[in-house]
Amino acid sequence: MMKHIKLFEQFLNEKKPKGAPDWHDSDAPDAEGRFKDLSPKDLAAWLIKTRNKDLKKISGSLNQQIVFNRKSDPEYAEKMEKTREEVYKQLGREDLLDKMDESVISEEDLSINTEDMNRQDVLYLQDYLDDLDVDWFTDKDELIFDLSTLDKDSKEIILNFLNKNKK
Repeated sequence: MMKHIKLFEQFLNEKKPKGAPDWHDSDAPDAEGRFKDLSPKDLAAWLIKTRNKDLKKISGSLNQQIVFNRKSDPEYAEKMEKTREEVYKQLGREDLLDKMDESVISEEDLSINTEDMNRQDVLYLQDYLDDLDVDWFTDKDELIFDLSTLDKDSKEIILNFLNKNKK
């Protein structure tokens, strides 16, 4: 028993690997099933309220739901896209509603398989996304991020970087 406690203590005290991103806890309240239960209109209103109209936080929440569910539950992922559209409507963001139709970034572009990149390039991309204030997170060998709030030039820079830096 003492051996296990010591190992756990070592785990808690170990330093994060060099270059690993800092952990950021969300200050948003737990959804408690609201993403599944609420209609897109009601979910949009709840997201706007609980994230203080911060479009970056709202988009990050919706993108996370889309990326994790688009293969296993495409109807749910589509509901999240409808919720995004409803958020834009409720916030009066006609400019973003227009961009939804003409966006050069597709759903598939929200995640990158990092197995195709060397570690230094992945860290560079994470730093660049941080500099642009883009929400991102990792899941296994994928880097998942939200480009919806970036201008076209920044999106092109990221896409060009990704195309040049594959192994």
